[in-house]
Amino acid sequence: MSATSGSPLLDWRSGARRWLRAWAFSFLVWTALWAYLISPVVFGFREYEKPMSLWLLLPYLTDHWASALLTPVFLVVAWRYPLDRRHRWRSLGPLLIAMATFAALDDALCLAFRWAWLQAGVIDKVIAAPHLAGALVALYVRTVFNYGQIVAVGWALHYQREARQREIHASQLETRLAQAHLDVLRMQIHPHFLFNTLNGLL
Repeated sequence: MSATSGSPLLDWRSGARRWLRAWAFSFLVWTALWAYLISPVVFGFREYEKPMSLWLLLPYLTDHWASALLTPVFLVVAWRYPLDRRHRWRSLGPLLIAMATFAALDDALCLAFRWAWLQAGVIDKVIAAPHLAGALVALYVRTVFNYGQIVAVGWALHYQREARQREIHASQLETRLAQAHLDVLRMQIHPHFLFNTLNGLL
C-alpha cells in the first residue's frame, strides 16, 4: 500500500492459500446475492408472462461469478489508494480509473458467459440488436456503480481491521507496562535481588 499504516487484507505478495480463501469468500458472497435477488422469482412473489425455471436463471449466476472472480483483484488495487481525509482527493482519480477498467472487464466476462449460454441453447438471445447500445451503456454504468460499492465495503473492512489491530497493540502495550511496573515494585521491595544479580554478572 502506498500510504496506510496497516497492511491490507490481501496484496500481490499473499500466498496462494490466502488468495484461494479470498476467491472462495468472494464467490460465496456473490452467489448469496444472486440467490437473494432471484428469490422473488423462485418463490413466486412476482408474476411473469411465462414461468421462470431455475435453469433459465443460471445465466444471471454467471454474471455474478464474473464479479466474484474480479473482486479480490480489484480490492488489491483499490487498497493501494486510501480514502482517509488526508489522501482522499489524491486517491479519487486512480480509484475511478480502476473502477472503470474493472467494470469493462466485468461486462466483457458477462457477455462472454451470455454468449456461451446462447450457444448452449439455454437463452435465445443476448441483447436485442435495436437496443444493444443503450443496454450496454446501462449495464456499464450499473457495473461501475457496483465497483464503487465494492470500494466502500473494502475500505470499511480495512479500517475495521486496523482499528482492531490498534486495540490489540494497545492492550499488549498496557500489559507490558503493567509488568514493568510490577518488576520495579519487586526490586524496590527486594533491593538485594538487584545487587545479587549485578554480582552474578561481575
